[in-house]
Amino acid sequence: MTNKNPETDYTDLTDALKFFFEQMVKGLYICIPGIVDSYNITTKRANVHPAINLQETDGTTTQQSSIVNVPVVWPCGGGFSLLSPLPHGTPIVMFFTQRGITKFKETYTESDPGSGLFAKEDAFVMPGFGALSDITPATENGIVLQSEDGSHYIFIEEDLIKIQTNGNVEINGDADNAVSYTDLDTALQGLVTATNAALATKLDGAGSPGALALDLSAAKVDTVKLP
Repeated sequence: MTNKNPETDYTDLTDALKFFFEQMVKGLYICIPGIVDSYNITTKRANVHPAINLQETDGTTTQQSSIVNVPVVWPCGGGFSLLSPLPHGTPIVMFFTQRGITKFKETYTESDPGSGLFAKEDAFVMPGFGALSDITPATENGIVLQSEDGSHYIFIEEDLIKIQTNGNVEINGDADNAVSYTDLDTALQGLVTATNAALATKLDGAGSPGALALDLSAAKVDTVKLP
């Protein structure tokens, strides 16, 4: 609990009281950086351990033990959530509540307090440190959702919404009325060809241009993918 030796570093009553107070404070968990050991995306709970090691009176340090089944706080409300992966080794911020939250964790509703006071087991965590290297935001004038390397992003500014990616964009999920880019392009190219042929016939005066028909049924697929 302390990195001082009470037999040699405290010689009078004042020092002894200081030692006692330090020990009491060090027994309280308030806020500390942590590391993810594992994360359950279904329950949104993680096993984590504090990133700051314990230091003994002889100067040696030891890794702190893991805390299991810790709630992960994501931005959410009104039926919407913003989530991301939390792989092993991800740095997070750990907070410890002033009253026990054992019952609260069961329902996330108003509950009676547990016995703990700033106890290690009454933790919740928040992601947010991000990559150790510098990340250049896609914009400094709006809200940005982006990959750490900046190759994919969505940003919203006052008069602009922009999506940038070097991969695929999928829209409409499992709906059966989306249109793939390739099939839509093929259908529209067919429209161009038919229109040009009809115009040429009319201009040449060699009979009536006839009726123009376009069938888009082949373009009805499960998802939209843009190259």
